[in-house]
Amino acid sequence: MNALSIQQRKYLEMLAELTDISTEFDVNPQIGKNLAYLSEKINGFKILVPVIGKFSSGKSTLLKSYLSIDLLKEDITPETAFATELHYSEQERMVVHYLDGSEPKVFTVEDFKTLQGNDNLYFVQLYLNNAKLKRHQRLVLVDMPGFDSKNSAHHKAIACYLNRGDVFINLLPAGIPFDSSIMDQMSEIKLGFNKDIKCFVSKSARLTETKLQESISELEQTLSGVLGVPTKVGHLESLDKTRTNLGGFETELTLIETRHEELLDNRYGLEIDKLIGKLTAEMSSLKTYSQSNQGELEQKKQDANNSFRSARTQLERSLNELKYNLCSQGKEQLIQQVNMALNGALMQLTNAAKSDNLNSCINQILRPVVQSGLTMLIDKEVAKLERSLAQISTGDFQGPQISIALNTEQKEKMKAVGGVIITQLATFILTKTGPIGMTIAAIIRVIWNIFGNKEPSEADKQKQITEQVKNSVIPDVTSHAVQYITQELEKVAKQLEAQITASFSEEQQAHDQKIQQLQKQLDEDKASFDQLKTGYERGLVQLAALATRLIDAQTVGATASSTAAMMTGEPA
Repeated sequence: MNALSIQQRKYLEMLAELTDISTEFDVNPQIGKNLAYLSEKINGFKILVPVIGKFSSGKSTLLKSYLSIDLLKEDITPETAFATELHYSEQERMVVHYLDGSEPKVFTVEDFKTLQGNDNLYFVQLYLNNAKLKRHQRLVLVDMPGFDSKNSAHHKAIACYLNRGDVFINLLPAGIPFDSSIMDQMSEIKLGFNKDIKCFVSKSARLTETKLQESISELEQTLSGVLGVPTKVGHLESLDKTRTNLGGFETELTLIETRHEELLDNRYGLEIDKLIGKLTAEMSSLKTYSQSNQGELEQKKQDANNSFRSARTQLERSLNELKYNLCSQGKEQLIQQVNMALNGALMQLTNAAKSDNLNSCINQILRPVVQSGLTMLIDKEVAKLERSLAQISTGDFQGPQISIALNTEQKEKMKAVGGVIITQLATFILTKTGPIGMTIAAIIRVIWNIFGNKEPSEADKQKQITEQVKNSVIPDVTSHAVQYITQELEKVAKQLEAQITASFSEEQQAHDQKIQQLQKQLDEDKASFDQLKTGYERGLVQLAALATRLIDAQTVGATASSTAAMMTGEPA
């Protein structure tokens, strides 16, 4: 049983009322579909908390100890790791999600013990009847693969959860040097994607109390400078091989859970407001029709056809602009970003080629750069498309107010696209049998063939490798990577175009049918037709009241989150 928050219940009640209004007045079916999707998402909304850190930093040990389960894999190799979400449920099961978009498969929890990672495995959901997970039902903990540039599983997982994750918990093992890979990852999460990070020193029993406090103080100072915000660091103490002091971890989870209302509002509050606006526009048009005679209805029908025709022309223009910006202009931007990133790391790539580690090095450099660029590109173009659709919806047409908008599901899928493409690209680069891997292998052979049987000087070797990397590797990798990303963006743009065009056509068809129904009703039963205006006015009053309730609910939710944060000593 899912423990719904007060805000969830309020939102679900509003959506139920909106559904009743939509059904009663037989409004645009697209609205009903969006209401059903939003209800499902809000009902199941939980805060995703990825637990991150370097390989062997104690992530799985922490979660096993905290949940008192012997299921998560501690000794798994980096190459076969995968992200594992831990959900509470009375019905235990495992659900495996795949990169190729195929349907998730359900297995028993016991099957998890023998599950092996592979290129197509995206992430796993474990549903466990566990007391600790039940205590924090509004959270989902995610056991993540460790930081490791050679580890495609890490790149796959972080690409997925940079968008999906809400608050990250980072484990920093005591006594282990604080290297650049940790700083780069934390900077990407906080500065690149604006996600909060909570830090703990793990395995802290390795240090004396004095050394531990010195280490924590140094970490807090360093992290605060890098992340640009005051950063507190807790610690987890291993008492022995089976027991760990987890009081600080439990407190942090409780604190994160107090943000449930705030994060729910941020994700879905505006979507409900837009749906109320769309329903209001539809109802206003229907009210106008209910005040018309047969001649006026026929004229309004003709005006509506003209309006939809003009709106379709503008819609096609907006969708063509989206495709151009994503796949042509966006391609040029990505080429510049990839070239700049790779050329800026020429010495690093040269050294990687000498140690036969070029694939991994390229992935380490490209994945964050391309994901950031791709995310910004998609977000920018989705926002631009939304503005264009809003302008069409408020256009000065002779007929009804036409309401076109991206629905919630379309927007969420578009925001997830970048992570999926980057995840696939990471595998594409690391796989030595893939196009990029084969190109790199061929260039490495060219490098060694240049030297033949003679033993080159270190300077000659460095020069030749650098030239090959600069003149062959970087151009080929850039070409393959950008071509692959562009192909995927073209698919996404076409799918979105088809969906929006179909929705528009369905809206136009529903509008035509509604006018025909009104004409028939006016002809057959004028008395009931005359009562329609009263019904539409009542519906508009209900919608105005819901808009007010939504504002009140968001205000109360924000106040509750702020109060909870103050009580736990954290800034709101």
